[in-house]
Amino acid sequence: MDFTTGVFDYPVSTIAIIFGYWPFHPVVGNIWATYDNGYNTITCSYMFYMSYILLRSIQAPMNFKAEFLIRNYKKILISIWIISFTSWATIANSYGIVEYTLGINFKTIFEMFIFSFLFWFVPLMLLLIIGILLLLNMNSVKNNQLKIITKKSNDNEIFHKKIQKIKMINRHAQFKIVLLVFTFWTQWMTPCFLSVFNGLFNFIPSNVMSRVYWITYVVCFTDPVIQYMLNPNMHFKFSKKKDDHK
Repeated sequence: MDFTTGVFDYPVSTIAIIFGYWPFHPVVGNIWATYDNGYNTITCSYMFYMSYILLRSIQAPMNFKAEFLIRNYKKILISIWIISFTSWATIANSYGIVEYTLGINFKTIFEMFIFSFLFWFVPLMLLLIIGILLLLNMNSVKNNQLKIITKKSNDNEIFHKKIQKIKMINRHAQFKIVLLVFTFWTQWMTPCFLSVFNGLFNFIPSNVMSRVYWITYVVCFTDPVIQYMLNPNMHFKFSKKKDDHK
């Protein structure tokens, strides 16, 4: 999704930066505003949802797939798309676009903050909480494994190797979680936070905001590659294989 944003989303907004204003019809700007804000909401919500699934797989590995929110993952993902685009289409059409720009013409800065908080900050904050819970639960699983091995094994070389292996696997998994979740959180929270609060207080110079914009642009292209390189096998199989029923 980040790659799509880098290919379609940012190039359109770059036109406004190059010209110094939005040169096309306001309807096109309205469509872009709906797409941009809706897609950002979808991306943050997707990451939160997938992180939640990962958390539940650690907390309840035997039966987490039977839970409602995970069993009906297709409905959840489709709902995120529908709610995000419908909400932002309604907002963009209701407020309109600021003349010669791509910004939604909110009546007050407070309204802009409320919508940004609900659609961006809430899923990002929930993602941060999930990330912390993931690390805590992984430590708990590690400690339980160590207790079980300590009770069943003798104090010998094999025992110490098992202990070291468990610790190494746990550290490796935690490292990936930190990079996957917290890197995503930082790269999205930073531009969202700066954009919204700069709109409220206008305390950031335009050249600094421009650099933030271009850094985010580059991140959108590189993030999918980075995420895959960190964990090429990070996916969830919800359906059971036919062999499982035999």
